Amino acid sequence: MSLTTKLAGLNAQVRSHPGLTTAALAAAIGLVPAVSYAAQSYRGWLALGRGGVPYNIFGWAAQGLLQLIARHDVRDPAPFTRADLQPKYGPQGNVGFLDASASSSPLAQRNGNRPDVPSYVAPQRQMNEQGSAEMQGKMRVFLEEVVSANSDTVVLKSSGLEGKGTPAIFLAESVTLPPLLKRTKGEVVHIHPESSSHVVLSLADAEDAVRKGWAERHPLSGVVFPWTYVMVYAPRDEEEFAVWKRFIKASLGFIAATSSAVIKVADE
Repeated sequence: MSLTTKLAGLNAQVRSHPGLTTAALAAAIGLVPAVSYAAQSYRGWLALGRGGVPYNIFGWAAQGLLQLIARHDVRDPAPFTRADLQPKYGPQGNVGFLDASASSSPLAQRNGNRPDVPSYVAPQRQMNEQGSAEMQGKMRVFLEEVVSANSDTVVLKSSGLEGKGTPAIFLAESVTLPPLLKRTKGEVVHIHPESSSHVVLSLADAEDAVRKGWAERHPLSGVVFPWTYVMVYAPRDEEEFAVWKRFIKASLGFIAATSSAVIKVADE
């Protein structure tokens, strides 16, 4: 059968089923916006860089499915004051470890607007006001100093949540994990390539950090991770670097208070 004959037969079938043809055409046209949106979303997701899920279309699709269970009011501090959450964090959950040092002043409001953090579930990254390579280096050195001073209770290794190359502090295997850290498999803090970081804080400190513009919750906080698993924005200068170190100290202080660990971080 020639190509001309085949085309003639196909044309006849199309003419005999006009309704079906119209429906197929409408479906094809309707797919155009969806495909365009998906392509744009995928490009935006790739721009975040690597972290947490495979850096390919399967990772993008996986985080898309996680949107079904994710929370999107991540800048709302209200959950931290819920009465039903407080027993899960013990009496230490209501303690503010940010002000543990006698020389610490109350946490100030963060200057300016919050950075742009796209609504992808993973990885969670800020797209502007990112930290410099110099700032990233200082942050890593601080983690190394903390671990060096507490080698019996904490260790520094690649994040189990973000993957290879992301420095993270874990409780040592010899330390009994508090219940809330079982969700992060002992991981307390890690630093992202653009200098934002994820930390586990007390309820009181998480509420203070989010309310005053220094942090936001992870979309899976309260779902997969502890409610107080928050992303602290990248330090923009030396003053904010000092604040960031306070968050790390507060996180470690809280974890020490809820476990058998003794973690010492020198005051400056």
